[in-house]
Amino acid sequence: MSTNNTFLNINYKFLILLVVFLIGVLGVYAHGEEDGHVEVQEESMAEVLKSKSVAYVIVTSIFILALVLFSIFLKKRSESLNWILFLGIALPVIFATVYLAGSTIYLNTTSVTKGPVHWHADYQIFACGERLQLVDPEGISNKIGSSVMHEHNDDRMHVEGVVMDLEDVNLGNYFEIAGGHLEKNLIMLPTNEGQKAYGEGDLCKGQESNLKVYVNGKKIENPEKYVPSPEQNVPPGDCILFEFSQGNAETTDKLCESWEANEWTYENQDTMRSSSSTENSEDEHDNSDGHHDMDGMEDISHEIEEMSDMEDQKALEDLPLEESQSTLDPEIIYEDGKEIKVFRMWIEAIKKEIRPGVYVEAWGFNRQVPGPELRVDEGDNVRVIFENKHNKDHTIHWHGQHVQNSMDGVPGITQQVVKPKETFTYEFVAGPSGTHAYHCHVDTDHHIDMGMYGPFIVEDPAEDNSKYDREIVWMLSSFNTKKHDHIAEESDYFSGHAQYKAEKDAFLINGKAFPATTPISVKENELIKMRLINMGKEPYSMHMHGHSFIVTHKDGFPVENKQEMDTLPILPGERYDLEMRMKNKGAWVFHDHITPHVTNDGFYPGGMIGLILYENFEIPESLRDLLGKITEYNKKATEMEHVPESMEQEDHSMHME
Repeated sequence: MSTNNTFLNINYKFLILLVVFLIGVLGVYAHGEEDGHVEVQEESMAEVLKSKSVAYVIVTSIFILALVLFSIFLKKRSESLNWILFLGIALPVIFATVYLAGSTIYLNTTSVTKGPVHWHADYQIFACGERLQLVDPEGISNKIGSSVMHEHNDDRMHVEGVVMDLEDVNLGNYFEIAGGHLEKNLIMLPTNEGQKAYGEGDLCKGQESNLKVYVNGKKIENPEKYVPSPEQNVPPGDCILFEFSQGNAETTDKLCESWEANEWTYENQDTMRSSSSTENSEDEHDNSDGHHDMDGMEDISHEIEEMSDMEDQKALEDLPLEESQSTLDPEIIYEDGKEIKVFRMWIEAIKKEIRPGVYVEAWGFNRQVPGPELRVDEGDNVRVIFENKHNKDHTIHWHGQHVQNSMDGVPGITQQVVKPKETFTYEFVAGPSGTHAYHCHVDTDHHIDMGMYGPFIVEDPAEDNSKYDREIVWMLSSFNTKKHDHIAEESDYFSGHAQYKAEKDAFLINGKAFPATTPISVKENELIKMRLINMGKEPYSMHMHGHSFIVTHKDGFPVENKQEMDTLPILPGERYDLEMRMKNKGAWVFHDHITPHVTNDGFYPGGMIGLILYENFEIPESLRDLLGKITEYNKKATEMEHVPESMEQEDHSMHME
């Protein structure tokens, strides 16, 4: 009896030691990941549950297996020992089951996908014309990446399981977990030949090249933040093309291999995806594999679109604000006894307010749209030092000036383009006199649309303008407040630019649409000189209420047979000088009479409407209400962090009483 007791005591001690050992293994395994890091970051409950679930299951299994083996080894067991062994096996099973069930419910209810998903997107990577592929996966799993986002040596991104945050499955994270890196102008990836890296300024065939990322044929601006569409099949799942090469085409006609095999095209992508979603919806509702139905997919697609819009908005917020339009004063220098007027100009992307509350990206000379007014005398020696701070090629054309051929600013004909970070100096003798302009002549349809134009006024020293009480310059143009998409498949062979198309929804006077246009405050009987410059691509028909005017100059040249009128058609590129006598007291409008041009995205009133307000005139109640709304808006705007200086100045001009 004492021998049996001794034997049982030994086994009890062995069992206790075994339990202590297994508990120690549990602790070490559960915290092993933290021990390997110098800096421990606080994890969310979701991250803890996901990372610890497998550990707990493995340790519980080892614990149960050890107890089972112990019970088999120990033939003679007391009743109490049997209960200990039973509880030692049953309790971990119950704990693991409850833990897994609870964590699964928690993850499914708190995740952005509300449960496990299975998305796919195909991609291909090209550098200098060569096709690149990620390093081949090793091991039984046959995958590169994480359990949630990976590839299986098939050039296909797999998003599988519960997605807690859409940022976890963007392209930037995909390359990071694959051992590479992705950002706007850089791609790094591990290949079978070693790590490859391609960044802005690297050469392809001796020419500077850059990274472009296309999703379903269209270039995206922040590829590292893009989240693949929630599609199970490819197609209609995304075709993502990474291309490091020369040029900067906004679209591509290349297709992923899976798209070509299925005869899937970019043109019918939206239609065919919608049809596919309807068919899949019927199957998904009957599917019991735990994946989402298509209603859930539509919600996620909407959230992905919202994220994209937020990123676009963030990119816009990062741009410098436009500055109020001004006259650029030259620096006067002397070289070889010759006076030279030197202007320093640059171009960069800016954040511009087209109309109250509507901000867009524009490309402004000296952070202004229109660019600053340059004013010189006929015969002046002019030097313009132009710096390209933008990411696209540009030039300056001096519209209406008879410059020497090499200074005309036409790329490929009179000069080479001014590339990003480059500087070019224009030198010419100003003439002829009159109302003129300057604008970019690279991909003009696109670049002028984006705001690359400004007034260039050349005074005639022999002309007496002292009779005018004031002078006003209006630059007329249009803008697309939506995205400026190129629609061609590839850049044109000769020009190097993609075809451009944009539907206009904003018509501007000096870069603003009504009610953001600056009113003209006048005194009774004043004589005003107005310079009209059409920098848009449409003809305009400028009509003045309550007054008439006389055209004195066209394109800078005097008009011999002067004619009085109240409506003036003005074609793209034309300039007119008007003489107006203010002799009808009131509040008047001067506007384009092509009626769609006096709307904002189809809503009247808006667009190309200017106000002429006489001083000491009692403003009608209807106009008072409108001006009150504008003033109230401007007052609120000044309290915001990002307010263009032009809006603050316009606020003062609204107080006409």
